[in-house]
Amino acid sequence: MDVLEFKDQLVDLMRDVSVNIDNAFLPIVHKYDLTLIQAQILKHINDDQNHSIGSLAKIMNIQSGNTSSMCKQLEKKGYLERHRDMSDERVVKIQLTDKGISTIAEIDNILKQIYTPIFSSENHDDIQTIILGLQNLKDLLIRMNKV
Repeated sequence: MDVLEFKDQLVDLMRDVSVNIDNAFLPIVHKYDLTLIQAQILKHINDDQNHSIGSLAKIMNIQSGNTSSMCKQLEKKGYLERHRDMSDERVVKIQLTDKGISTIAEIDNILKQIYTPIFSSENHDDIQTIILGLQNLKDLLIRMNKV
C-alpha cells in the first residue's frame, strides 16, 4: 500500500469510527447535558483526584485555554469545582462535586448495562488487537508529524 492509499483509507475509516463512537456514546452523555470530551474530562478527574487544568490538558491532549473553558462550563453545570493552588496561584486545581461523582458513576453503569452483552461476546484477543492497532496508528502518526 502506498502513502496516498493509506491516507485515503485512514481518513475514511476514522470518519466512520468517529461517527460510530458518537452514535454509541453521545445519547448517553447528552442525558446529562455533556459532550463526549466533557464526560471524558470528568472521568479523568474521577480517576485521579489530583488534577490541575494543566495536567488535565496534557492528558487530554487539549490546549490549556480550551481545557480551562470546558472546566468553567462544567463548574457552571455543577459537575466540578476549581480552586487556585495556595502555593502557586498560576495553578488551578480541579475536583469533582458530588454531582460530578454520581454522574460519572451513572454513565459508567448505563454503559455497562447497554454494552456488556455485546462486548462480552467479542473475542478478548480481537479487542486487544484493536487497542494495539490504534496505539500503533497513533505512534505512526506521531512519527509522520515530526517530518
